[in-house]
Amino acid sequence: MICAKYEKHDGFELCRTDITLPADLASLENQTRRDLTICHLFINLELTISRVADVLNENRRYIILTLLEKGILKDRRQRPRTGPFISTEMGAGLIPEPKRSDGLSKPLRPADPHP
Repeated sequence: MICAKYEKHDGFELCRTDITLPADLASLENQTRRDLTICHLFINLELTISRVADVLNENRRYIILTLLEKGILKDRRQRPRTGPFISTEMGAGLIPEPKRSDGLSKPLRPADPHP
């Protein structure tokens, strides 16, 4: 998400500095209400991520991912690199593909069935 101006809160750059809760909050799905509550506590009440996690009995990772998904926080994660690297899924990291000693170009590992 691209944001023109950033303010900081709890060490994160914000894309939004306020959030308005709908009047019919009770009629929303549980997950939607929870997400809005996370955003409200963080933005409007200016609680830290750790405090929001404590109040809602959640972990910090879930709170951060929710705030990223809802466009509250600037996503500062780097994009996966391109090139001769193994997929970064599941924490594989950026490990160079092994070279074949027989000069063939076919990779040593089978192709990922779930690209």
